Amino acid sequence: MINLANAPAPIVNGARNECSRIFRNAGITIDWLADAQPHIDELTMFISSIPTRDAPPHALGYVMRSPTGDAAVVVWSRVRPLVEQGTPAFTVLGRTMAHELGHLLLPDEPHSPVGLMRARWNERDLRTQAAAAFFLTAAEGKEMRCELMRRDQAEDN
Repeated sequence: MINLANAPAPIVNGARNECSRIFRNAGITIDWLADAQPHIDELTMFISSIPTRDAPPHALGYVMRSPTGDAAVVVWSRVRPLVEQGTPAFTVLGRTMAHELGHLLLPDEPHSPVGLMRARWNERDLRTQAAAAFFLTAAEGKEMRCELMRRDQAEDN
């Protein structure tokens, strides 16, 4: 994870925990490397202060794909104002991080009608402390685990 936005460390640490919790419930363990330089075939998480020019106009995050590795980007300047809805910053940031990592591991299924991978989150979603609204479905978890195994096998070859 590379925090280019200099988001406060306590918020980033809490966000990592929230993101890890979501993936752990789907049978996936995340090993975070703080401010590590990305290596080929790794999934990288960036917290950016501003979006790139080609980023979706109102999205909280997006993915970047390249031959040297894929990256999830969360735009801190877009996440921060949502905290005023009543949910702690680390929760909103962590759920957004999990959503964008989900895109990297579910390349053929961009959004789901339920759970974490919904295309839009409403005000009630952002106000709720209920983690139950932000989950990966059993099918998403299975597909992500398969994608991670495929990546591991490709790395070994």
